[in-house]
Amino acid sequence: MKPLKFSVLISLVVVFASCSKEETPAPVVITLPPIPQHPPKTKAELLASHPWKYEMLVHNSHDAVPDTVYIRGRANNTLNLDGDTYTYNINGTFTAVLSSVSSVVNGKWNLIPDDSRIEVRDLNGALTSMATILQIDANNYIFMYADMDSYGKLIPQ
Repeated sequence: MKPLKFSVLISLVVVFASCSKEETPAPVVITLPPIPQHPPKTKAELLASHPWKYEMLVHNSHDAVPDTVYIRGRANNTLNLDGDTYTYNINGTFTAVLSSVSSVVNGKWNLIPDDSRIEVRDLNGALTSMATILQIDANNYIFMYADMDSYGKLIPQ
């Protein structure tokens, strides 16, 4: 009888071992669509992304003591550019609201030769300014007028 008890005991162990064994379910894999990557904005798109206003303007930048004629928020600026705004449209037109001289100027703009310079012309086609773009991103537009030895920084309006 002992062999029978032993085989019943072995059978019970096998049954319990097989019943208590938990199977790990296969992991659920969720595949999300890729996040679309937008190409970086071009300089033209950055210029046209919003109106710009002066933060700073410096004349005679190569002199030993450059003439900082405007810093936004500073008292006693030589020029008051607080209300001046520049809007560049992606279609190549622009509007400059020059509150400092009570004038609105409309015209056309384009980037040349490798988007390193901006050329601005009045509605008659006469060149009004040519600037080298030193930096442009969503929050800063820094330029230099070589012919006037001036540079400035515009920020979003």
